[in-house]
Amino acid sequence: MSLQTVTISEKVKDALKKAPYVVRYIKNIEKSIGFPNILDVSELSYDLKKLRNVNLMYHIGEGIFIHIYMPPQGTISGYRKYVVIEPPSPHPRLLELIEIRLADVITEKDNVEDIEERKKLILSKLDSIIRIVDTPVNYDTLKSGAKTIQVYRADYEYLRYHIAKDKIGLGVLEPFIKDIWIEDITCRGMGYIYLFHKIFGPLETNIEFKSTEELDSFVIKLAERIGKPVSHARPIVDATLPDGSRINIVYGGDVS
Repeated sequence: MSLQTVTISEKVKDALKKAPYVVRYIKNIEKSIGFPNILDVSELSYDLKKLRNVNLMYHIGEGIFIHIYMPPQGTISGYRKYVVIEPPSPHPRLLELIEIRLADVITEKDNVEDIEERKKLILSKLDSIIRIVDTPVNYDTLKSGAKTIQVYRADYEYLRYHIAKDKIGLGVLEPFIKDIWIEDITCRGMGYIYLFHKIFGPLETNIEFKSTEELDSFVIKLAERIGKPVSHARPIVDATLPDGSRINIVYGGDVS
């Protein structure tokens, strides 16, 4: 089934045109679970609670789509799956060079409290160190030390998304924070992150921590981001996120 044969709002069609990675995802899962119903987040309602067989995708903005369904093979938890479909991650070498150059151009004077202003600042700094080109770039061949870094035009928006997500936002948690239908986010050590959805109840996400090292690293960065450093000497942190959400971190054991 093609996108043209399914009833989709103009708003979602426009979003899909800018997100070929979502179209590829749909083609990959269509044979096993069928074509999903695709909505904008504003079109969701509590009436969807009545659905018995859920195969729903919705757009939450910034190129992020959410897919909720039950895989044919089931899930570890028995809950439906909540899959985040987001812009592809930039090439590791490109990110490495961007990190180095951003560290060079961002100074103590650039410390801004307001999140939106901080985002504008970081993205402005990013634009100052890259040069957009119209031909694909072999990022593996890029050398350190260059004042400007070549970025293929097709990769530019993806790069901006991930820089903002990791430098300003909450990393892997950011898509959950942006979804207005999420009530609770839970991670109790290694494994998948779980959510409570206001319509569909408990869900198992596709985001997981595969090692304690990966989880610990994320928790430490998250705590620093919200201004509440965590350590073995201070393993419990309660804080309020910029959007008003509460966060509780227990370092070295359960994390929620």
